[in-house]
Amino acid sequence: MSTPPPGTPSPGVPISNAPIEPGRSPRGGCARGVAIGCAGAGLLAILCVAAFFAYVRRHPETATDVMMGQVEKRYASDVTSEDKERLRASYQEFRRGLVAKRYGPEPLERVRSILSGSARRQITRDQVLELARVFEEAARGRSGGGASPPATPSPGP
Repeated sequence: MSTPPPGTPSPGVPISNAPIEPGRSPRGGCARGVAIGCAGAGLLAILCVAAFFAYVRRHPETATDVMMGQVEKRYASDVTSEDKERLRASYQEFRRGLVAKRYGPEPLERVRSILSGSARRQITRDQVLELARVFEEAARGRSGGGASPPATPSPGP
């Protein structure tokens, strides 16, 4: 067995000559490492949440795809296959507009208001028809709450 060069501390011998209290580490111990690790993990979690919200803000179709998946799993018994097909078709057209960034926040707010309170309940036929109407109106360029399109002014004399 070789001996370490002179001036090298032996394993298990503290570097300083100060006495170490029993049960305590000479350099802050485990608590310091845990605090640093937890702070790093917390910062990483905050960054991940911020990145998620930034992504969803730029790609709202991701959130609406998840929402439509939930809607399709919870149809009430009164929803007909024609209603389901109308909703799917209108959503696909609406989704193309979302990807193309043609809509403001109004259609998404209307969808949110239609589905509010039904997180654990079935989606009724009235809700399905209202969602389809919102998607169709947005795709046609209307985002109002069911109001008729603005009247064109009559030409003056």
